[in-house]
Amino acid sequence: MDAILVPGISAESTRYCVALAQKHDLLYAAVGIHPNSAKDAVKDDWGVIEHFADQPRVVAVGETGLDRYWDRTPFEMQLDFLERHIDLAKRKNLPILLHSRESDADLLPILAREAGDLQGVIHSFSSDASVAEQCVEYGFYISFSGAVTYTNRKFAPLWEAAKVVPADRLLLETDSPYLTPHPYRGKLEKNEPIMVAFVAERLAELRNCSVEEIVRQTTENARRLFRVSGQTFKPKKI
Repeated sequence: MDAILVPGISAESTRYCVALAQKHDLLYAAVGIHPNSAKDAVKDDWGVIEHFADQPRVVAVGETGLDRYWDRTPFEMQLDFLERHIDLAKRKNLPILLHSRESDADLLPILAREAGDLQGVIHSFSSDASVAEQCVEYGFYISFSGAVTYTNRKFAPLWEAAKVVPADRLLLETDSPYLTPHPYRGKLEKNEPIMVAFVAERLAELRNCSVEEIVRQTTENARRLFRVSGQTFKPKKI
């Protein structure tokens, strides 16, 4: 595997992710407080995120964003933390990792406002083709996870989104330990990074190209967005 990005979702997990990345050449870190974790943040936690944004092997800000599905954090607080992350990413010239669940109507105007000043990725994308096209128009990458492999027809809009994203804005991920891809969904206790191979296979099927092309293009895109280098990745059969 070429590289793994481990994102913080709280001050505590950010410390841990940065420490891991500094011990292992395979790993890079992102620093942030997830919208569903923001309600548990204490006074000094944001200072921790700002401090670690300057540490070696930190290549992104996040995971941050908006979530109306779980609604664990008051929405005004989610917006406040999102704006903090956006400001930090711009000041540090780092890409941002954005979570959006049932929040497109709230997030898209923010992305439009920041177009040209902020780069990043809509991670574990879960919306339709029109939303994907708007995000790309505003300068963002789109990352697909295990959900795109699911066979239930309710995921058809997501399949269509995977077809329209320009090749140079396409990324893939596991969202480990969640969203285990088909055919292992419900059969494993947790998702693992190696399962990203199934996401690559599904994207190749949807986009009518080879798995090798998906691997080559998404690796190139990730290196460009996060400004990292590595060895050429050779996919292995699971």
